[in-house]
Amino acid sequence: MASEELLDYIRKALAAGQNRNDITLNLVTSGWAGGEIDEAFLQFESPHASASSSPPPFAKSNNSLPSIKILFKESWQLFKATLIPLMKLMGLVFVGG
Repeated sequence: MASEELLDYIRKALAAGQNRNDITLNLVTSGWAGGEIDEAFLQFESPHASASSSPPPFAKSNNSLPSIKILFKESWQLFKATLIPLMKLMGLVFVGG
C-alpha cells in the first residue's frame, strides 16, 4: 500500500489541477520510485477510492492518445529534470575514480 505522505501529495496536486504526468515527474525527480507512484495512482482510479476525492483530471472519456507534440514536450521536460542529477552522479564517478 502506498504511503500516506505520497497519497496526500497526489491528492493535493490533483485538486490543484495538475495532471498525472506532471505529478509523476515531480515525484520521480524527488526520489520516489515509479512502482510506488503507480500504486498510489491506482488507489485514486479504483472504484473503492474515497467518495471525497474527485475523479483524476487525466482520466479522459474520449480515449484519445496525447498528440506527438505533447509527448515530445513531456519527454523533454523529464530529460531536463534528470540530466543534471545524472551529470552530477557521473562527475562523482570520475572524481572518485
